[in-house]
Amino acid sequence: MRLKTYLAATAAVLFAAGTAHAIPYGFSTISFSNLSLTGLTAPGVTVNSSTVTTSSSAVYDGAAPDGASAAGDLTTGSDVRQSTSGLSIVVPQNTYTQALTGAFGARGDSITSGALSVNGSASDVAEGRLNVPSATAASTGGTSTGLNITLTVAGTTAIGLSFTASDNLIATTTAAGDGASSEVNASFTVTGGPAGFTPFTFAPAALNASVSASGVGGNQSFSIGPTPFSTSVLLSSGTYQLSLLSGAQERLQTSAAVATPEPASLALLGVSLLGLGLMRRKRT
Repeated sequence: MRLKTYLAATAAVLFAAGTAHAIPYGFSTISFSNLSLTGLTAPGVTVNSSTVTTSSSAVYDGAAPDGASAAGDLTTGSDVRQSTSGLSIVVPQNTYTQALTGAFGARGDSITSGALSVNGSASDVAEGRLNVPSATAASTGGTSTGLNITLTVAGTTAIGLSFTASDNLIATTTAAGDGASSEVNASFTVTGGPAGFTPFTFAPAALNASVSASGVGGNQSFSIGPTPFSTSVLLSSGTYQLSLLSGAQERLQTSAAVATPEPASLALLGVSLLGLGLMRRKRT
């Protein structure tokens, strides 16, 4: 009985010491500066309406989800409050760098500022670190900024867009069964106009990127430093809708905890076998 008790206790401690759970991490951010739309005040161009919005969301397994949106205008921009879920630390509003490398939770935040048609700026961030052992869990964070303008053109005019942009994406995983992905997006579209007008879209690949990781030691990243971008579209008489959209997202997933032969577990196993040998020698 003493031998059976010893083996049972050793097995229980060994299993506990060798159990690991996944801690996936995702981070994505995209930022714009020197943002300028030209042609809006050209002769024959009338801006009928404009809207500026920012939104944020965060979901973390076992915690209440969070989301918000805020409206603004072309002059002042828009600053939505940061959304958080399951966050274990306080992250200041409008933090567009990594903040959860040593904590867990999900967050999303975005802002536009300045005169967006002349020299504006915008940023989006989504970040999550999922630390939920012994359960299948998920985490998501997302943000977006949107600029929408309706204008009427009498005659012919060129609408130009220029800005400097940068982004940074990271996805890491630590154990079998977990996954992480991060992505950013940005696009400038023009629709409407007279019959036969072909919708115009400007969406640089470097600003519409994604990375993903899975399993043990998963680690993927992508980034570009401040880079200038520009485009233009020639419009004839008609009414058009201009949209400038950007966003950042992260998605995390874990599976149930699994037993792994960690170094501490192997050392404990050696001690256990040595003890078993001593017990047998004593009985002999």
